[in-house]
Amino acid sequence: MAPALLALLLFVNFPFPEWLRPFVELIVYSGLVGGIPYAVLVALLFWWGHRKSDTQFRRALILSPILMLPLFFMFIVTVGLIVGFHDDAAEVAVVLKELLLYVSFILGFGYSYVVLVLGTVFVLKRLGVVSPSPAI
Repeated sequence: MAPALLALLLFVNFPFPEWLRPFVELIVYSGLVGGIPYAVLVALLFWWGHRKSDTQFRRALILSPILMLPLFFMFIVTVGLIVGFHDDAAEVAVVLKELLLYVSFILGFGYSYVVLVLGTVFVLKRLGVVSPSPAI
């Protein structure tokens, strides 16, 4: 949601401070690149999570950044096939280096969101807003 909101603000030329602009662009770019595989992962987790316990769903949530990696890889390969990779070994090496960079971003952003979600659920349970259930 944050990447979409920031992309809209960039589109309307919102006057971000110069020091903040690279961070905003990074978040927007990560949303564009990872948005489709993330939407697929969320859909699969919700489909799988039907009638699962809190504990089972929490474990899947904790594993979700790792589960995102093969989906992201398939997305990149699909885009590469559509756009057209060349057989140039140098280009393949560049793509592999970029994939390694993306892995660190996927795990970093992914686990940041996992901590945010689990922390929010923890606080809401403590406040009595959310009650634990045996099945979601």
